[in-house]
Amino acid sequence: MAVQNYWNNLTNNPPQATPAGQDAEYSNTGIRPHILENSASVAAADSSGSTYLLFKNVPWNARLRELKLENDNLGAGAQIQIGLADSRTGTIISATCLSAAQSAAAANGKNAPLDGLAALTHAQTLQALYETALDTPIPPQGPYRFNYDVVMTLSTAGGSAGVVTARGILTPAG
Repeated sequence: MAVQNYWNNLTNNPPQATPAGQDAEYSNTGIRPHILENSASVAAADSSGSTYLLFKNVPWNARLRELKLENDNLGAGAQIQIGLADSRTGTIISATCLSAAQSAAAANGKNAPLDGLAALTHAQTLQALYETALDTPIPPQGPYRFNYDVVMTLSTAGGSAGVVTARGILTPAG
């Protein structure tokens, strides 16, 4: 089967990272976390290098405080990478900026999920997504990209079908 591309496989109602009409900034005091959850189905015939959408339209000024991945059974050889894509064009900005080449077999089940932010240092987990993507705000227009898609790439075919579930917590940067 051909390489699966998340952009070409979008449905009419993809999972949104924030409710319609809201972004990651809040005028109140305190931080309001937003819980994210989505599953991506992987077919046994999908080729190595296929990309799958985890979260759509994550605001540029948000940060992922936590991202955990689990699957039912993708096979011993499957490697999971987590990165960012441009929400407007579907262009992959970096396939491994959040997590690189983790064994899917290590995340079989809910007891030991993979850290989807393993490629980030502690200091980088405090950055907004535009900083993780190495984008620079352009005053006075604002950011180069207003939203990002969080995508998963399977870099090595696992040979078996499965479902990968991502659960995360999104907060305002700062």
